[in-house]
Amino acid sequence: MADQGSALFGRYNVLPHITEQTELQKTIPEKVSDLLRIIDRHAMGDNFRIHSLHRHTKLPANTIRLETDAGKTGYTWANATSIDRVDLGRIHPTFFKLHEGRWVAFEFVEGPLPIAAEAITEDLLNQVAVYMVDNGLGDVLALELGQFAKCRAKKDLATTEIEVQWGDGGEPFTICVPVKDLADAGGKEHHYQQRQVPTGWNVPVRDGGGPRDSSPDKPAPGTHWNGSTKADGTKTHKVHVDSTEPVTPELAVRELVRMGHLRG
Repeated sequence: MADQGSALFGRYNVLPHITEQTELQKTIPEKVSDLLRIIDRHAMGDNFRIHSLHRHTKLPANTIRLETDAGKTGYTWANATSIDRVDLGRIHPTFFKLHEGRWVAFEFVEGPLPIAAEAITEDLLNQVAVYMVDNGLGDVLALELGQFAKCRAKKDLATTEIEVQWGDGGEPFTICVPVKDLADAGGKEHHYQQRQVPTGWNVPVRDGGGPRDSSPDKPAPGTHWNGSTKADGTKTHKVHVDSTEPVTPELAVRELVRMGHLRG
Protein backbone atom coordinates (compact mmCIF):
# COMPACT_ATOMS: atom_id res chain seq x y z
CA MET A 1 0.00 0.00 0.00
CA ALA A 2 2.86 2.37 0.56
CA ASP A 3 6.61 2.62 0.34
CA GLN A 4 8.79 3.00 3.43
CA GLY A 5 11.87 5.23 3.36
CA SER A 6 13.90 7.88 5.12
CA ALA A 7 11.46 10.69 4.20
CA LEU A 8 8.59 9.23 6.22
CA PHE A 9 8.95 11.75 9.05
CA GLY A 10 8.34 14.52 6.51
CA ARG A 11 4.97 13.05 5.56
CA TYR A 12 3.93 13.06 9.19
CA ASN A 13 5.12 16.59 9.96
CA VAL A 14 2.98 18.27 7.28
CA LEU A 15 -0.27 16.82 8.64
CA PRO A 16 -2.70 19.13 10.49
CA HIS A 17 -2.15 19.24 14.23
CA ILE A 18 -4.63 17.31 16.40
CA THR A 19 -6.08 20.57 17.77
CA GLU A 20 -7.14 21.53 14.25
CA GLN A 21 -9.17 18.34 13.76
CA THR A 22 -11.44 18.14 16.78
CA GLU A 23 -15.01 18.44 15.52
CA LEU A 24 -15.33 15.86 12.73
CA GLN A 25 -18.02 13.93 14.62
CA LYS A 26 -20.15 17.08 14.41
CA THR A 27 -19.14 18.52 11.04
CA ILE A 28 -19.01 15.56 8.65
CA PRO A 29 -20.80 12.59 10.27
CA GLU A 30 -22.56 11.69 7.03
CA LYS A 31 -19.26 11.44 5.14
CA VAL A 32 -17.74 9.25 7.85
CA SER A 33 -20.80 7.00 7.59
CA ASP A 34 -20.56 6.83 3.80
CA LEU A 35 -16.93 5.71 3.97
CA LEU A 36 -17.73 3.10 6.61
CA ARG A 37 -20.46 1.75 4.34
CA ILE A 38 -17.89 1.31 1.56
CA ILE A 39 -15.66 -0.67 3.93
CA ASP A 40 -18.64 -2.71 5.09
CA ARG A 41 -19.65 -3.60 1.53
CA HIS A 42 -16.25 -5.24 1.18
CA ALA A 43 -16.66 -7.05 4.53
CA MET A 44 -13.50 -5.36 5.82
CA GLY A 45 -14.81 -3.73 9.00
CA ASP A 46 -12.66 -5.94 11.24
CA ASN A 47 -9.48 -4.57 9.67
CA PHE A 48 -10.23 -1.07 8.34
CA ARG A 49 -11.83 2.04 9.80
CA ILE A 50 -11.87 5.80 9.25
CA HIS A 51 -9.71 8.11 11.31
CA SER A 52 -9.14 11.82 11.72
CA LEU A 53 -6.04 12.84 9.76
CA HIS A 54 -3.70 14.51 12.24
CA ARG A 55 -0.31 14.63 13.87
CA HIS A 56 0.94 15.36 17.36
CA THR A 57 4.36 16.97 17.98
CA LYS A 58 6.50 17.08 14.83
CA LEU A 59 8.97 14.23 14.45
CA PRO A 60 12.73 14.81 14.44
CA ALA A 61 14.54 14.03 11.19
CA ASN A 62 14.97 10.36 10.28
CA THR A 63 12.40 9.09 12.77
CA ILE A 64 8.97 7.52 12.41
CA ARG A 65 6.02 7.46 14.75
CA LEU A 66 5.91 3.87 15.99
CA GLU A 67 3.35 2.28 18.33
CA THR A 68 4.53 -0.55 20.59
CA ASP A 69 3.35 -2.42 23.66
CA ALA A 70 3.78 -0.29 26.79
CA GLY A 71 5.55 -2.87 28.92
CA LYS A 72 3.52 -4.58 31.63
CA THR A 73 0.87 -1.85 31.71
CA GLY A 74 -1.36 -3.56 29.14
CA TYR A 75 -1.51 -0.32 27.13
CA THR A 76 0.33 0.82 24.01
CA TRP A 77 2.39 3.92 23.43
CA ALA A 78 3.69 5.72 20.35
CA ASN A 79 7.08 7.40 20.19
CA ALA A 80 9.37 9.07 17.70
CA THR A 81 11.69 6.17 16.82
CA SER A 82 14.90 6.34 14.79
CA ILE A 83 14.52 4.63 11.42
CA ASP A 84 18.00 3.14 11.91
CA ARG A 85 16.76 1.31 15.01
CA VAL A 86 13.67 -0.16 13.35
CA ASP A 87 13.50 -3.62 11.82
CA LEU A 88 11.15 -2.92 8.91
CA GLY A 89 10.32 -6.61 8.77
CA ARG A 90 8.82 -6.45 12.26
CA ILE A 91 6.51 -3.46 11.84
CA HIS A 92 3.63 -2.56 9.55
CA PRO A 93 1.88 0.65 8.51
CA THR A 94 -1.32 1.47 10.36
CA PHE A 95 -2.39 4.94 9.11
CA PHE A 96 -2.59 6.02 5.47
CA LYS A 97 -3.11 9.37 3.80
CA LEU A 98 -4.35 9.76 0.25
CA HIS A 99 -1.66 11.71 -1.61
CA GLU A 100 -1.69 12.37 -5.35
CA GLY A 101 -3.94 9.41 -5.98
CA ARG A 102 -2.09 6.83 -3.91
CA TRP A 103 -2.12 5.71 -0.30
CA VAL A 104 0.99 6.58 1.69
CA ALA A 105 1.76 5.50 5.25
CA PHE A 106 2.53 8.01 7.99
CA GLU A 107 2.34 5.93 11.21
CA PHE A 108 3.47 2.41 12.03
CA VAL A 109 2.90 -0.26 14.66
CA GLU A 110 5.02 -3.12 15.90
CA GLY A 111 4.01 -6.58 14.70
CA PRO A 112 2.91 -8.38 11.52
CA LEU A 113 0.13 -7.26 9.20
CA PRO A 114 -3.24 -8.04 10.83
CA ILE A 115 -4.58 -9.38 7.52
CA ALA A 116 -3.04 -11.13 4.54
CA ALA A 117 -1.86 -8.55 2.02
CA GLU A 118 -3.66 -10.34 -0.82
CA ALA A 119 -6.97 -9.97 1.05
CA ILE A 120 -6.80 -6.17 0.70
CA THR A 121 -8.45 -5.52 -2.64
CA GLU A 122 -7.65 -2.66 -4.99
CA ASP A 123 -11.40 -2.22 -5.41
CA LEU A 124 -11.80 -1.28 -1.74
CA LEU A 125 -8.87 1.13 -1.78
CA ASN A 126 -9.99 2.72 -5.04
CA GLN A 127 -13.60 3.23 -3.89
CA VAL A 128 -12.49 4.88 -0.64
CA ALA A 129 -10.03 7.05 -2.57
CA VAL A 130 -12.61 8.17 -5.15
CA TYR A 131 -15.10 9.14 -2.44
CA MET A 132 -12.46 11.10 -0.54
CA VAL A 133 -11.31 12.96 -3.66
CA ASP A 134 -14.88 13.74 -4.75
CA ASN A 135 -15.68 15.15 -1.30
CA GLY A 136 -12.42 17.00 -0.63
CA LEU A 137 -11.42 14.79 2.32
CA GLY A 138 -7.80 14.08 1.42
CA ASP A 139 -6.54 16.44 4.15
CA VAL A 140 -9.26 15.61 6.65
CA LEU A 141 -9.56 11.82 6.98
CA ALA A 142 -7.17 8.88 7.01
CA LEU A 143 -7.63 5.15 6.45
CA GLU A 144 -6.59 2.98 9.40
CA LEU A 145 -5.49 -0.66 9.24
CA GLY A 146 -5.63 -2.85 12.34
CA GLN A 147 -7.60 -5.40 14.36
CA PHE A 148 -10.99 -3.94 15.23
CA ALA A 149 -13.33 -6.93 15.65
CA LYS A 150 -13.39 -6.79 19.46
CA CYS A 151 -13.70 -3.01 19.59
CA ARG A 152 -16.63 -3.14 17.16
CA ALA A 153 -18.48 -5.61 19.38
CA LYS A 154 -17.72 -4.23 22.84
CA LYS A 155 -18.39 -0.60 23.71
CA ASP A 156 -16.06 -0.60 26.73
CA LEU A 157 -13.04 -1.26 24.49
CA ALA A 158 -13.12 2.25 23.01
CA THR A 159 -9.76 3.93 23.62
CA THR A 160 -8.35 7.40 24.14
CA GLU A 161 -4.92 8.84 23.41
CA ILE A 162 -3.10 10.89 26.07
CA GLU A 163 -0.14 13.00 24.95
CA VAL A 164 2.65 13.23 27.54
CA GLN A 165 5.59 15.62 27.79
CA TRP A 166 8.13 13.91 30.05
CA GLY A 167 10.44 16.44 31.66
CA ASP A 168 11.75 19.42 29.71
CA GLY A 169 13.94 17.90 27.03
CA GLY A 170 12.37 14.61 26.01
CA GLU A 171 10.30 13.99 22.91
CA PRO A 172 6.57 13.90 23.69
CA PHE A 173 4.83 10.56 23.31
CA THR A 174 1.25 9.34 23.40
CA ILE A 175 -0.16 6.51 25.46
CA CYS A 176 -3.36 4.77 24.40
CA VAL A 177 -5.70 3.56 27.16
CA PRO A 178 -9.31 2.36 27.35
CA VAL A 179 -11.72 5.21 28.08
CA LYS A 180 -13.06 3.15 30.99
CA ASP A 181 -9.65 3.39 32.70
CA LEU A 182 -9.78 7.18 33.00
CA ALA A 183 -10.23 8.59 36.50
CA ASP A 184 -13.82 9.50 37.34
CA ALA A 185 -13.38 12.38 39.78
CA GLY A 186 -10.34 14.15 38.34
CA GLY A 187 -12.23 17.38 37.70
CA LYS A 188 -12.68 18.65 41.25
CA GLU A 189 -9.74 16.99 42.95
CA HIS A 190 -7.10 17.79 40.33
CA HIS A 191 -8.45 21.10 39.01
CA TYR A 192 -9.17 19.97 35.46
CA GLN A 193 -11.90 18.17 33.58
CA GLN A 194 -11.11 15.54 31.01
CA ARG A 195 -12.94 15.56 27.69
CA GLN A 196 -12.99 12.99 24.93
CA VAL A 197 -13.00 14.08 21.28
CA PRO A 198 -13.75 11.26 18.80
CA THR A 199 -10.93 10.62 16.31
CA GLY A 200 -11.71 7.19 14.83
CA TRP A 201 -14.86 5.35 13.79
CA ASN A 202 -15.52 1.64 13.40
CA VAL A 203 -17.79 0.01 10.87
CA PRO A 204 -20.98 -0.55 12.93
CA VAL A 205 -21.83 -4.12 13.90
CA ARG A 206 -24.77 -5.44 11.93
CA ASP A 207 -28.11 -5.91 13.71
CA GLY A 208 -27.84 -8.76 16.18
CA GLY A 209 -24.05 -8.74 15.98
CA GLY A 210 -23.22 -7.05 19.26
CA PRO A 211 -24.23 -4.54 21.95
CA ARG A 212 -22.56 -1.45 20.46
CA ASP A 213 -24.54 1.78 20.64
CA SER A 214 -23.99 2.41 16.94
CA SER A 215 -25.80 2.58 13.61
CA PRO A 216 -24.81 3.24 9.99
CA ASP A 217 -26.03 6.83 10.31
CA LYS A 218 -24.35 7.46 13.65
CA PRO A 219 -21.24 5.26 14.01
CA ALA A 220 -19.80 4.90 17.49
CA PRO A 221 -16.25 6.21 17.92
CA GLY A 222 -13.61 3.59 18.58
CA THR A 223 -10.83 6.05 19.41
CA HIS A 224 -10.63 9.46 21.03
CA TRP A 225 -8.22 12.27 21.79
CA ASN A 226 -7.96 13.11 25.48
CA GLY A 227 -8.03 16.80 26.24
CA SER A 228 -8.29 18.69 29.49
CA THR A 229 -10.00 21.91 30.54
CA LYS A 230 -8.39 23.50 33.58
CA ALA A 231 -10.23 25.44 36.27
CA ASP A 232 -9.33 28.74 34.55
CA GLY A 233 -10.90 27.53 31.28
CA THR A 234 -7.59 26.80 29.55
CA LYS A 235 -7.74 23.84 27.21
CA THR A 236 -4.71 21.62 26.72
CA HIS A 237 -3.89 18.49 24.78
CA LYS A 238 -0.72 17.60 26.64
CA VAL A 239 0.07 16.26 30.12
CA HIS A 240 3.34 17.64 31.50
CA VAL A 241 5.21 15.34 33.89
CA ASP A 242 7.95 17.07 35.89
CA SER A 243 10.48 14.25 36.08
CA THR A 244 14.19 13.72 35.43
CA GLU A 245 13.94 9.93 35.50
CA PRO A 246 14.34 8.04 32.22
CA VAL A 247 10.81 7.37 31.05
CA THR A 248 9.39 3.85 30.99
CA PRO A 249 5.79 2.80 30.34
CA GLU A 250 5.37 1.80 33.96
CA LEU A 251 6.63 5.16 35.23
CA ALA A 252 4.41 7.02 32.77
CA VAL A 253 1.30 5.16 33.92
CA ARG A 254 2.23 5.68 37.58
CA GLU A 255 2.47 9.43 37.03
CA LEU A 256 -0.83 9.56 35.11
CA VAL A 257 -2.48 7.82 38.06
CA ARG A 258 -0.85 10.21 40.54
CA MET A 259 -1.95 13.23 38.54
CA GLY A 260 -5.53 11.98 38.41
CA HIS A 261 -5.80 11.06 34.74
CA LEU A 262 -6.02 7.28 35.24
CA ARG A 263 -7.63 5.09 37.88
CA GLY A 264 -5.32 3.83 40.58
